[in-house]
Amino acid sequence: MKTTRTSTFLFGAIFLALAAAARAQVPMITVDPTACLPAEDNGVITAKVAPEVGGSLVRLYFRWKDRGDNYFVPMTGKGNGRYWTVLPKPERRNEMVEYYGAVVTADGKEISRSKVAMVSVKDRQDCKLPLTEKEIGQAENLVIGETVQPQNRRSVLGFLCDGIVSRIDAGGVLRADNLCRTCVVAFWQKRAIFGPLFTTTAIVTDEDPNPSPASP
Repeated sequence: MKTTRTSTFLFGAIFLALAAAARAQVPMITVDPTACLPAEDNGVITAKVAPEVGGSLVRLYFRWKDRGDNYFVPMTGKGNGRYWTVLPKPERRNEMVEYYGAVVTADGKEISRSKVAMVSVKDRQDCKLPLTEKEIGQAENLVIGETVQPQNRRSVLGFLCDGIVSRIDAGGVLRADNLCRTCVVAFWQKRAIFGPLFTTTAIVTDEDPNPSPASP
């Protein structure tokens, strides 16, 4: 009888130790508050993850507040559990962006997520957020993740195409973003055609614009 009780006690102790270890390995992610995002310009969001779990990925999910489904951008680690990422440029009609961070497995299954945060979109003159060289590099090569199939081959709702070069579809497949690339090419072609019509040319002569009165 004593042996049975001892075995039960040991089994219970081992179970509790394993459960505690499992809980200790569940990462917690917290997104940092952001004062604003500049309209028609890129903004940076940072987050903290603790503890970091090998093989996991960190993402930032975002959308135009109360409009459609979330998209995501991968977050880049910079050491000590700190992560950062660059959001695409909000359109001027987009006045508020909501976002949250998430730790996911290699195949995209969510392990944990932060609370949802809100950030206002303001005019660039009222929201000056200079980017570092690394952040500029990411802003020019954005990878946008989709969460539902209807987002496939459609523009990112409430955000400009500038800098978006790739998409990860809802099935986890990485592909080139031909939609945004086509829009950017069309814009520059239109500018090349109509640009000269709006160009002013100054004519410079050697004549004095304010000649003195003729001598009597």
